[in-house]
Amino acid sequence: MKILSKIFPKKSDCTLNNGKTITEMEQKTPAESIKARYNATHDDFPDIKNPKYPEFYWLDLGNLCNLRCPFCQTGKNLPLKRGFLNRSNFDIILDKIGKHAKFISLINWGEPFLNKDLLYFFSRCEKLGIRTHIDSNLSFAFLSKQEAEEIVTSGIDVILGSIDGATQEGYSKYRVKGNLDMVLQNLRLLRLTRDELGLDKPFLGWSFLINKFNEDEIDQATAMADDIGVDIWFKLLSCEDPSWRSKYHDTPDHPVLKVPEWVARVYPIGLPESLVTQPLHSELTCVCYQPFSSMIINWNGDVYPCCVVFGDNYKLGNLITQEFDEVWFGEKYENSRAFLRHYGPPQTEKSVCRDESCPLKKKSL
Repeated sequence: MKILSKIFPKKSDCTLNNGKTITEMEQKTPAESIKARYNATHDDFPDIKNPKYPEFYWLDLGNLCNLRCPFCQTGKNLPLKRGFLNRSNFDIILDKIGKHAKFISLINWGEPFLNKDLLYFFSRCEKLGIRTHIDSNLSFAFLSKQEAEEIVTSGIDVILGSIDGATQEGYSKYRVKGNLDMVLQNLRLLRLTRDELGLDKPFLGWSFLINKFNEDEIDQATAMADDIGVDIWFKLLSCEDPSWRSKYHDTPDHPVLKVPEWVARVYPIGLPESLVTQPLHSELTCVCYQPFSSMIINWNGDVYPCCVVFGDNYKLGNLITQEFDEVWFGEKYENSRAFLRHYGPPQTEKSVCRDESCPLKKKSL
């Protein structure tokens, strides 16, 4: 009751500006009360200010990696608390998001195959009818035939190999400590094993981040992917250092960068129409949808507004210690959404999206 008295005024003071009243709050749990207040005060933008429960999730299995990619916080070995998601905490989180989730990317800041419980996570999600996806460097060890069989029969839906090059020199410039021969052998073995077992999944693909040092290996990589029997997707590496920019960074409409048609099949989760159709300022070239349509969960349960931030400054809540509604409909999430939907004028919301290093915080024009 003390928690509720801090969140809500007395019953006589519960009339809102829109004429609605919040009743029987004392009979609700803190999470239910937060959701009730949110619904009552934000009915004018049902998808923007009162978003539906997300169907897409990022759940990081651990922020440790065997590679040292220079633009990744894990590769940089920044002084952050590091660890792996364990079965117990996974079950707690899955119990809270499972009723809403349709698709979970079990990745963010680490190599998923380093987590010893990875196959258990795949299996649990499949039993709930939740599709799963990982990106992997595939350079952690040479897979045996038995290991390949265990992976392709585990329930995983999508595995994309992060392979930024067609030669060891071009590949390892960014994937530092990576072994291209190992990566290609593992990818081929997974494809062969899946097909030999007559399985429809997992979908196997090759993700290639273009930079200055591999920009001339695109045709070779395309031929290699075709030989292995997988599809390839070329994207631009987000370059902190401008000396890494490729010739394609100045031609974003180049045919090489066209998103393959299979991507829509692999990632079928769409966005609410009212989000997509919101008018943007003519000078604004990008928009962030993640706080409205997805949830990003760290290995320790911490929740973040998007998949590119890390550290306590960006923390919106914790799904191990808090209920789902308490986080999703909470003040910190609300402030971040309010910041992102007010395009153009200077912002006043106390939002992690405004107060920290996201480039979108400079969007006021």
